[in-house]
Amino acid sequence: VLEGDLSVGNFLATINILRGIAGQFSDLYKILMELNVLVGPLRSLVHLLNMPTEVPIHKKTFDERREMTRRARASMNHGSIGGVVEDAIPLKIVNMRMTFKSDVTLFRDVSITIPQGALIAITQDKLVKGRTTLLKLLGQVIFPTEGQVFVPTHLRVLYISYAPQMLGIGLWLNITLGLPDAPRERVEGILEDLQLWRVLKLLGEGEEDENDPSSWRGRLSAKETALTHLARAFVASNEVTVFNRPLAHFSADTQRQMVLRMMRDLVNSRGVRLPTESQHRRRPRTVFFTAETEAETQMADYVWTIEKGNRISMRRPGNLSMSGGSGDNGLSPASPASSLALAPGAPSPFIPLPLEKRPRGNVSPDVIKLLSEQEATIASLRADMAAKANEPSEAASPAGGSQRSSPSRSQSPARSRREDHRRREDPPGAAGQYVTPHESGRPMPLRGFSEKTLR
Repeated sequence: VLEGDLSVGNFLATINILRGIAGQFSDLYKILMELNVLVGPLRSLVHLLNMPTEVPIHKKTFDERREMTRRARASMNHGSIGGVVEDAIPLKIVNMRMTFKSDVTLFRDVSITIPQGALIAITQDKLVKGRTTLLKLLGQVIFPTEGQVFVPTHLRVLYISYAPQMLGIGLWLNITLGLPDAPRERVEGILEDLQLWRVLKLLGEGEEDENDPSSWRGRLSAKETALTHLARAFVASNEVTVFNRPLAHFSADTQRQMVLRMMRDLVNSRGVRLPTESQHRRRPRTVFFTAETEAETQMADYVWTIEKGNRISMRRPGNLSMSGGSGDNGLSPASPASSLALAPGAPSPFIPLPLEKRPRGNVSPDVIKLLSEQEATIASLRADMAAKANEPSEAASPAGGSQRSSPSRSQSPARSRREDHRRREDPPGAAGQYVTPHESGRPMPLRGFSEKTLR
């Protein structure tokens, strides 16, 4: 411009064009930076969308269940079953193995059979894991690496998680999830059985705004939320219900017993708060739940215990395990102890009765024989211990006097006084009070021994 080679107008026009190009590049740079921020999440999203789905696993599992159901229905003797044929098809675990990607195997070659219409408590030995995994397998949440968890295809399965799950919808819709047309009288009756008075009050007031901090979600305690979570299962009353640790949220025994009675009623009445006159037309209800203590298993029909060595044993509450030897993982369908077919002339087991009123004819003679042998063995052991306790002590005088022997040299006077005091508290004539002679000749009191140790 100064030398006269370019006019001022052309110079200013060129500067203006370059400024416009720079502004456009600036906008493009901002767009590129924004895309760069989104590349990472977009890559993860694309990877997630291209991962293999569980649809083939679900399809394969359902096809296997449908074929097993067809074979089981065809093998039933229609004339010997006092009820609907499908209600006599048992639930089975067949040659199940569960291995995780970390090469940790929880179950290996497990086979066990259970009839419909039973309440099953699931426990585990100390330092043994696998209860939650077993419940998820039964609830069809996960699938075994090998084998099959067989539930007949006509049965609905419901898995109830340990952590309460509440959706961002109204209170009534949360309780009647999947059953919006459930009779209000029945739902309110279930809430009364669970003593959810605050929930009943909130339902009477009408549902509130979910975004309001003072809504129903903020007015329920943790225990009330947990009971509401369980109430949905009782409202649904599916044919197979799996409860994962339903009693762990409650510290009071009254609340635990209340939930146990509800699960017992779900099995006995084939649904909670359903018409009694239609009970015989409803399908049996089967309930699996996690028992935290041995006392919580007393209302159950069967107890499954996860043992060391990837085993699952089955027993009646308060009885010895009915599992086989080291090579038998639980009760296999082929073993006599696991045969739960009807005995000839026995009443139909498909209208469940309370445990204390259930006839023993509901199980096969093999199971009855096994239980009777166990009871006879325990009675024999107790009789032997009682006889040994009544035998005269070696330290007694020849004339039959009651003179006690003096303590041995290695026994301190204080220890002798303690044992004399125990002998006065526990007379040797009481049956089962002593098991082995002491080094001094006096019997040892059986203190701190549990029933399991005796067996």
